[in-house]
Amino acid sequence: MNEFISVYDVLLDIYKDKYTGLKELATAVEDTNIPMRCLDQLGRYITADESEDRKPIIAAIISLSKRFADYDAEDVDEYIFHFEADSSNNLLCRYGWEAKSLPDFTAIHEAFLGKKEKKLPKASAKVYGMIAGYLKLHLSPSDYLDFSGGYAPGNKAARAALKALLTQVNETISPKPLSDTLDHTRAFAIMAIKEAKKEL
Repeated sequence: MNEFISVYDVLLDIYKDKYTGLKELATAVEDTNIPMRCLDQLGRYITADESEDRKPIIAAIISLSKRFADYDAEDVDEYIFHFEADSSNNLLCRYGWEAKSLPDFTAIHEAFLGKKEKKLPKASAKVYGMIAGYLKLHLSPSDYLDFSGGYAPGNKAARAALKALLTQVNETISPKPLSDTLDHTRAFAIMAIKEAKKEL
């Protein structure tokens, strides 16, 4: 019988060769094109229903990760003991993959980021390049990287920086055009980062 590897197993870094972080794990769980296995009420591992909402699994990943971050080592060990004792009722222990089908989490997340990239309108590419340069100068390095990756902290910082710039010149912009501008600027930023990596 092929070994079953639960989301919980992956979260504990048991399979570190294919798992590099929470973002990568969450992306694979959310992707319904990647089949998962689950433990049914009779204790059998079956193929999970593709239409089943996976958001509760993501919520459980976030909850457990926060507990690990907040507890000291002794408390974590005690929590894990009780957590594993009730594994049959826990989403993270019930859902997972067969060992031979364990996803390449890093590759899946990179493909996900690639899908989020957008082609730039040629006539406006220089404008978005200038905006990307402005954000790179005025955001912290971590906020700029978060913005390039499409993550909330970076998006919030970039939005605030552009609004502040417009305020200085007595201009305003409505939410939809601002979001579109940030999307195109992000695409330019991603391209610039990739080009910089090639030159290293």
